[in-house]
Amino acid sequence: MASLNSDGILYELTLGNCQMFLGEDANLDIVSQLDGRGYMIHVLKTEHRQRTAELSSSPSSTLRGALEDIHRKSAEAVSRYISVNGFQTVPLLSTRTSRPRRNQRSGDAGSSKSSSSCSTLLALEESEVISLDGSGSSSSSDASDESDSDDDSTSLHQRRTKPVGIAAIAVRPGQAHASVGQRQLHRQSLPAAIGPIRAPVVTRPHAPPRNAGPLPIHGRPPAWTAPRMGPPIPPPPPPPGVAVSAPPGSGAGGPHKRSLPMPMPPKSVLRQWTEAASVAETSRDMMLAIHWAGHGEINVLDQCRPSMAAIRSRVVQLARTNATEYHRVTPGDLAALMVNATASIKRLRVGSTTYEVANSRDDLSSLFAMSAHFPRVEVELTVPPLPAPDNGPAPAPTPTPVSQTKQDELGAHQVPV
Repeated sequence: MASLNSDGILYELTLGNCQMFLGEDANLDIVSQLDGRGYMIHVLKTEHRQRTAELSSSPSSTLRGALEDIHRKSAEAVSRYISVNGFQTVPLLSTRTSRPRRNQRSGDAGSSKSSSSCSTLLALEESEVISLDGSGSSSSSDASDESDSDDDSTSLHQRRTKPVGIAAIAVRPGQAHASVGQRQLHRQSLPAAIGPIRAPVVTRPHAPPRNAGPLPIHGRPPAWTAPRMGPPIPPPPPPPGVAVSAPPGSGAGGPHKRSLPMPMPPKSVLRQWTEAASVAETSRDMMLAIHWAGHGEINVLDQCRPSMAAIRSRVVQLARTNATEYHRVTPGDLAALMVNATASIKRLRVGSTTYEVANSRDDLSSLFAMSAHFPRVEVELTVPPLPAPDNGPAPAPTPTPVSQTKQDELGAHQVPV
C-alpha cells in the first residue's frame, strides 16, 4: 500500500512539474512503454492534433525506476525554468502562438520568432534535444529557418519541433553529442523572460467642474452620463409570518391598505417545533440494551439525546412499545409496566471501553464524542407489581326467607290448647 501511495505522489509531482514549464493549459498525458529494453515512461503533449513526447525516461527494469527517472528529469526542467523566468506562469496557448506578417521577410520572421512569444520548450533550452529514430533531414539553423513559412495556422512550437514517432523527443541534460544512428537537433534560442500581466486600466467618468453653472432639477449636469449599472438587487424575502402585499397602484382601484401580520401559531405548537428541532440537532445513534428481571432483554437501535434523563425516559417508552418482545409477560405485568416502570442506567460501552455511569453527571456528550462507533447503553428496567384491589369488609349474610308452603306445614303440626 505504501508503494502505491509513493508511486501516485511521483505521478502527481511529474505532472505538476510538466505543467510548470509547459503551461497549465497544456494537454498532457503520462504513458508507460514496455519492450525488450525494459520500462519507459513518456510525457506526451497534444497540440493542434499533433502529439509529441516532451520528456522520456531511460529504460529501467522496473516501472518504479522509470517513474523515478522521469520525475528527476521533470524536476531538472523546472529548475532550469525557474533560473530563467522565476515562478512566472507560462502564458496561455493563445498568447504563446505567434503569427508573422505576410509581407515580412524571412530574416525578420526568423528574428521575431525568438522574441514575440514563449515556446513550450522554454525550460528545455539548455539541454540536448535528440531525435531517437534519426529520421528526417538535417536539423541545422538554416534548415530551421527554411521550414518557417508564412502559414498562419502553424504555431511556434510546431515550427521548431517535428514529431517523429511515439518517443520522438527526449531530454538528456548531461549529454553533449547524440549516440550512433541519432541526429542532434539545433538548440533553441532563449526568449526573453515573461513579464507580469498588467491589470486593465479602469476609467471613471470625470466629475463636473465646480463653476459649471446651475444644475438641472435632478442635480446632474446636462452632459452627464450615468455609469452603466447591473440589474437592481432584489429585496430580501420577508420574514416568516408576514403576509406580502402588492405595491400601491398595482392592483384594483381603491386606497392601499397596510398588510397585517399573520397570526402566530399556539405556544404548544411552537414548543413542539422547538423540542423537535433541538432533539434532531443533538440526537445520537445508540444501542439500548433494556433488561427486565424475569423477562429477558431486548436490544433496540434508536436515536436519543446524550443525557441520562433523556435515555431513561426513552427506555421506558421503548419498553412499553415493545412489551411483547419480552418473555412470560402476563396481563398483570403489562399493566404494571404501563404504570410503575422506571429505568436505571448501569453502564455505558463506547468502542472497547466500558464506563460505570450509575453516579455520573447527566450530560454524556463528552463520552459519546470520544468514538465514532455506536455507544451501547445497558439499562435495568424496574417494574414493581400493582397492589391487590381492596374491596372492604365482607357483607353480613342475609336471612333466607321462609316460603308460604313451609309455614303451612308448621301450622298443621301445632297442637291446639
